[in-house]
Amino acid sequence: MREPNEDWHSFRDPTLAGLVARTLREEFGAGAKGAALDRVLAARSKRRRAAYRFWLCVLCLLHGVGPTIH
Repeated sequence: MREPNEDWHSFRDPTLAGLVARTLREEFGAGAKGAALDRVLAARSKRRRAAYRFWLCVLCLLHGVGPTIH
């Protein structure tokens, strides 16, 4: 059985979330959080659990919060 903390980043490499957050900031500026939130909600509505967790991690990083288990 996997550790619960490993599950949040099972979709992608956890360092990728930081890279994506930086890229969104560069591309969208103040709208980066909104762009990430759109992706979070889209993944949630499509029941894409792994993608939801990844984008939620990106959103947390954009808000300056360390990602935990989502």
